Amino acid sequence: MGSNPFLLLWLALPAVVLNTALALDFKSLPWRLATFSTILCINLSLFTFVPAPNPYDGYLLGCFLGISLLEVFYMLFLVDPLRTWRHKDCKRPIHEEPYFRRWLWMASASASPRGIGWNYKVKNIPEPAKGSRTAFILLCIRRAVKHFLWLDLCDLWVRYNPVFSTQASITSQGYVLRCINILALYRFYSETNLFYYSGAAFMVFIGIDDPSSWPDYFGKFKDAYTLRSFWGCTWHQSLRRWTSSFGRKAARGLGFKQGTAASSYVQLFVVLLLSGASHTAGDIIIAPSLFGMSLKFFIQQAVAITFEDVVIRLARRMGVNENQWTRIIGYGWVFWWFSHCLPPMFDAIIFSVSVTRYYPVDPTVIEILGGKLGWDVGATMTAFFNKLISIV
Repeated sequence: MGSNPFLLLWLALPAVVLNTALALDFKSLPWRLATFSTILCINLSLFTFVPAPNPYDGYLLGCFLGISLLEVFYMLFLVDPLRTWRHKDCKRPIHEEPYFRRWLWMASASASPRGIGWNYKVKNIPEPAKGSRTAFILLCIRRAVKHFLWLDLCDLWVRYNPVFSTQASITSQGYVLRCINILALYRFYSETNLFYYSGAAFMVFIGIDDPSSWPDYFGKFKDAYTLRSFWGCTWHQSLRRWTSSFGRKAARGLGFKQGTAASSYVQLFVVLLLSGASHTAGDIIIAPSLFGMSLKFFIQQAVAITFEDVVIRLARRMGVNENQWTRIIGYGWVFWWFSHCLPPMFDAIIFSVSVTRYYPVDPTVIEILGGKLGWDVGATMTAFFNKLISIV
């Protein structure tokens, strides 16, 4: 998608329309409905008429469109950004600023779903790195290189593992290779971090931002010893602004008081239901037959978290307190869960389009450098997998 400037401009158009409408500060419902309808039409035209270069980029495009539409609904109908949001550098309420500055503040807020520097900052954002600007830039470069190399290794694995060129399940090679196959296919984490750290290094280098504006995009995996903490602390921050608002509104609408168990579980299921719904357009772009795949996955997370809460509550009644050993068990549970709930999604994608068409697997940097040094990386990998499969 990055090589198509038309697509990038078209993707930016909904944000331009939204920021323009919010900055005008028209409060009437017809005006807001007209704005939402305009953005809906833009997103539908993208979904219908703009082809993605491959199913992987198509899935990301569909998710972007679904997420952005729900975010737009939230900003138009559930919150008044000009009056309730305030940035630490904003000297007076945004609605009192001239139009152009209101537009710039809305653009800044739209691009900051986690609320870094804003009064709506979501929970569980990692602490920003401490140290000088130079140290921060070098740290970001080192992390970006690490994620680039990891992506290259993943591509190498996918290129030569025969399971990806057949209609076999990624679980067919045994549990250990199943887990490696999942890691090789799940590119989003490292791709996001690669672009995030590259952007952070650039913005701090040219002096537009300081390091405190760029805390880690994802939380720490050491906090993911339960599914609830994985989704709440490690993974879901960029969707939290609007999903949490929908969840709270739903709980209040059903008459449940904030802080009660009923309110908590309504919010849990609403948040994950909307997360699944926002990913559904991505399912369709890969293949219409996959419609509902992402929704099913996110509902499974809500059910599993509910089960997990019950087990934890029973353990506490039996006098078991949280300690190092319970956390180790928790890490094992989270790892086991994802090693079993992710393969059906990847298998469905492979069976519908095959991985080699899911995203382009071009010759890797490792192969190119190996060739220059006289090392046939492809032959080595082929022999490795032939021997590995004979053992498995």
